[in-house]
Amino acid sequence: MRKGDIIEFGLRWGGIGGNALARNLYIKESPCEFRVEFEGSEVTEVTQYDTVDIVYEGAPSNTTLKVISPSYEYVLKKTVSGSGSESFSADEVGTYYIYLQNEDCYVTKELRVKAAPTPTPTPTPTPTPTPTPTPKCSWFADRMPIKSADIMDLVRGYLGIMDLGW
Repeated sequence: MRKGDIIEFGLRWGGIGGNALARNLYIKESPCEFRVEFEGSEVTEVTQYDTVDIVYEGAPSNTTLKVISPSYEYVLKKTVSGSGSESFSADEVGTYYIYLQNEDCYVTKELRVKAAPTPTPTPTPTPTPTPTPTPKCSWFADRMPIKSADIMDLVRGYLGIMDLGW
């Protein structure tokens, strides 16, 4: 069904040959409408801190445009008429309620606001230290492969009888 469509229906009562009543039901066209836009496209969800435009059309005089934040505070409350647009920043995460209303017009929409993505910090690579070669004892280097006499010198060095020069 669309605005301005006609619905016809009949109603009968009283059995055979009873009375019939036919009526037409008209769907009344709302005199006003609005859409919620972000960067020129109609949206129902935006990211936190985005600036949102409310574009309204056909608003009778003394029509109120209201935007209520997820914390139930007015972000915008303004009397409008005709066509135009108003902007606000969606700073809170949650659902914003947007109303365009007067005695002839009542349109409401919800705008969901999701949290802004937090940037993932790039870890700073820790430099790998270059291994420092351990100096070899020259005593061992001069005596490879080791002989039994050299082992005895090691024992004497351990006992303090001999200085190995380390």
